[in-house]
Amino acid sequence: MLVVLRRFFLTMLQISLIILAVLTLLFFLQRLSGDPAAVLVGHNASPELIAAVRAEMGLNDPLPQQYAVFMSRALQLDFGESTRFQAPALDLVLQRFPNSLLLALSALALAVLVGLPLGIYAAIYHDRPDGKVINMLTGVLQAMPSFWLGLLLLLIFSVHLRWVGSVAHLEDNLLKRMALPTITLAAFYTARLIRMVRSGLIETLHQPYVLTAHSKGLMPRNVLFIHALKNALLPIIALVTLDLSLMIGGSIIVETLFSYSGMGEQMVRAIFNRDYALVQASVFVIATFVVCINMASNALYGFVDPRVREGRVTA
Repeated sequence: MLVVLRRFFLTMLQISLIILAVLTLLFFLQRLSGDPAAVLVGHNASPELIAAVRAEMGLNDPLPQQYAVFMSRALQLDFGESTRFQAPALDLVLQRFPNSLLLALSALALAVLVGLPLGIYAAIYHDRPDGKVINMLTGVLQAMPSFWLGLLLLLIFSVHLRWVGSVAHLEDNLLKRMALPTITLAAFYTARLIRMVRSGLIETLHQPYVLTAHSKGLMPRNVLFIHALKNALLPIIALVTLDLSLMIGGSIIVETLFSYSGMGEQMVRAIFNRDYALVQASVFVIATFVVCINMASNALYGFVDPRVREGRVTA
């Protein structure tokens, strides 16, 4: 019990420090990227107007005072209004968050449904030609940039076959709108999952307790699914959970490429428009989600592996 409480408090402390570091980074990045007042009113505005806006935004105050005001508002989830949409920045980001989460969950489900059985197959038949081909193809997919794969899928299924449009339109049905972005986002993680399952299962199949089970005359299927697979998949559970957070952060390129209405596409547009409030809110939401998923991943791994829960596994 004490180990669990200690891990909980350490995790909460880590979360607080990471979010504090992210907010601090956002504060200084805004100051380093130019004059926010000039961006807000336009560089062609009169110096008097820019000076008035600077005073209204508190940019003439000492830097420590600006930082204190920024942190106070950020801790109240107030990142200001979007200069383009004239609406609270955090509300705009949260409107797009379900779309990004749906894309990430769809890609994660595809990665698990394809990667897990192929990884098991590649491990069992690792010395056969088809097992080696699977291993080779996963290496190619892992090395392939997501934007290049996305462009290739667009060329095949949108330009030549005309099965889907080149842009994810809202009027399209859900499957048609999400097919290519989901495949593009899931490709790398599917390949990595296949290789992780393959290597973990091959190593487990050569463990003494598995060899002992074989020597006792147990059916190979029972040895695989009851003895070997259960232990081989323990680290995979944490990996899959962690992949969800990576997909949220990594979906920026995919969403932009397919004009998918998610947080990533919104943040890219905000960066080009120098909409600082919207950029800050987007980074905050993504960072908070990633940190929370990492915490859930650690907790889940501790739940499924008693050695971690009891503090008997050290890094």
